[in-house]
Amino acid sequence: MDTGKVIKQVRVPRLADDTIDSFEDRIHEAEYKLYPEVVKALFTD
Repeated sequence: MDTGKVIKQVRVPRLADDTIDSFEDRIHEAEYKLYPEVVKALFTD
């Protein structure tokens, strides 16, 4: 289990009509957007 500090996180709301697949898709969209931002910040700060 990762016990390191949380660097950055975003909330992904669960919608009333979500399926597992649609919720997972939105989580991945958020992850794909956030990941490069975090990597860039780690190497430029």
